[in-house]
Amino acid sequence: MDKIKNIRTALLIRILIVFLIGICLTGLVSAATVSVNAPDSVTSGSTFDATIDVTEVTNLDTVQFTLTFTPSVLQIDSVVAGTLTSGASITENTDNAAGTTTVIVNMPGVTGVNGSGSVAKITFNVVGAAGSSSDLTLSDVGLGDIYANPITVDGTISDSVTVSTATTTTIKTRRAREYFDVTLPTDAYVNTEVVITVVDKDTKDPVKKVDVDVYFSDKKVAYGMTDENGIFKFTPTEAGDYRIVLDKSRYHTAEETLTVLAGAPTTTVAPTTTVAPTTTVAPTTTVAPTTTVAPTTTVAPTTTVAPTTTVAPTTTVAPTTTVAPTTVAPTTTTVPPAPSGMSWLLIAVIVVIIVIVIAYFAMKGKGKEEVEEKPAEEKEEKPAEEEKKGE
Repeated sequence: MDKIKNIRTALLIRILIVFLIGICLTGLVSAATVSVNAPDSVTSGSTFDATIDVTEVTNLDTVQFTLTFTPSVLQIDSVVAGTLTSGASITENTDNAAGTTTVIVNMPGVTGVNGSGSVAKITFNVVGAAGSSSDLTLSDVGLGDIYANPITVDGTISDSVTVSTATTTTIKTRRAREYFDVTLPTDAYVNTEVVITVVDKDTKDPVKKVDVDVYFSDKKVAYGMTDENGIFKFTPTEAGDYRIVLDKSRYHTAEETLTVLAGAPTTTVAPTTTVAPTTTVAPTTTVAPTTTVAPTTTVAPTTTVAPTTTVAPTTTVAPTTTVAPTTVAPTTTTVPPAPSGMSWLLIAVIVVIIVIVIAYFAMKGKGKEEVEEKPAEEKEEKPAEEEKKGE
């Protein structure tokens, strides 16, 4: 029994720990600041807008607050959803005599909103005299997410307005509400960042903290506020017409349409001109060799018959071949080489053979003469020997 009791106790402790962790995590899921944003100065008999703004919310589904004001100075004309809660249902309980209004904002469906922006816009009529003022004080503020969990509110910031006199009019009193001058890109493409610039129509000064909502096919696809330079950026993911709504207290709500194209911007590449190189082939000059054959053969026998044969053929071959320079443009042409001089070499060989033949026959004739002289000398010697023997 004790074992079963211990198991049950351990199980209950674990469930309690999980429950406590869940509560702690729920409190850490999101935290926000809620503030009133109203003009500093207004004129008697005019109207102005005050917005209830939140910062850095996650999965926001419901908003509740109470706003108090001085009824002798201000009277509420209307209460509508803000830019962050566009399309939400509004439940209000306004008592102008008491100077209070309690507002409940509920997002439709089960999808919450994230980020920063206005959750409600309240239009006031200024009924007080010049020099009077009214505080705009927030109380009983509550935020809830889509899981019915409360969103922690870090703090609330109230505001106040003063009814200006005729002698202290400023540029803001030229009319109750100013106008935006919105600049959109002339060409916008899918997946390319779009830059929107918002300035005051009269002063041309950048307008910061303008609530910007971007809709595509009646669905909010981007939202936020303009920066210090009056710039808001977003990147469209589909081609078509985007509706852009801009809102800020003291200004008339502006609505612009931006057409986004599917194709990427076209980049023109300058053509590249290539100049073909010029090739020059240097002229080839071939000079045939010059062959000179000058053999001289002299046969001078020491006999009574002394024929002298002189062969002195001199062959001089001096052909000169000159090839004029040829310049070949981009197309390269192979220039055939000049003759190698084989014909001149053949002539030289023939001349040498002729000389050898002449020399051969000349030597042969000399040998025959020597043979004929020897028998004659022997005949002369024989009688001389016989004479010696007879003596």
